[in-house]
Amino acid sequence: MSFILSIFLTLFSITAPYSTNYAQILVNACYLFTAPSFESEKVLDLSNEKIILKQNDSVLVLEESGDFALVQIDNTIRGYVYKYYLSYGENIDVYPTFNATIRHDDTRVFNLDYSQSNIVLDSGTRVFIYGGYDDRNEYTAIQFVDGNGTLIHGFVQTSNINPDGVSSLLIVGISIIVACVTIILSIIFIKKSRSNKKSKPSK
Repeated sequence: MSFILSIFLTLFSITAPYSTNYAQILVNACYLFTAPSFESEKVLDLSNEKIILKQNDSVLVLEESGDFALVQIDNTIRGYVYKYYLSYGENIDVYPTFNATIRHDDTRVFNLDYSQSNIVLDSGTRVFIYGGYDDRNEYTAIQFVDGNGTLIHGFVQTSNINPDGVSSLLIVGISIIVACVTIILSIIFIKKSRSNKKSKPSK
């Protein structure tokens, strides 16, 4: 009897640590990254498609690296995921810190593959920009919390978002200045082209 008990305890001691390392995905969808950074390449599957994890998917957590965790899926594929997207079974809601506001009503949210979702956001909705903001980009990656308390991860058109610290008047003002500078440079270029043509000696 003691021999059987010792075998049972040995097996339990081997398997128990791994069982506590499994976690579920909190966010609606997220990528696997090749390094612990949002700027790194995405992990691809055998068809060279970007792997997207969905809410409630189970992953094996191997280690943490800063704000990311190295996880394994399907016993073979490894990659990094933002560790705040993971739930270890505790009843804890993990939401992002908001740093931007939606500017227009009926702002469409796009999925990670840039296809349209059925989600639209109202003007004034608070969101989190996690991958940086550049008004030259057509889309900006955001996170937000829907009415059911679910953390949603997707894209919106950059023109529909107003980062904290950047007023809409400033954005409009910068756009007007850029447009004026473009017009002025165009006029100067045209005048120079005409003057160059006039200065050429006739044959």
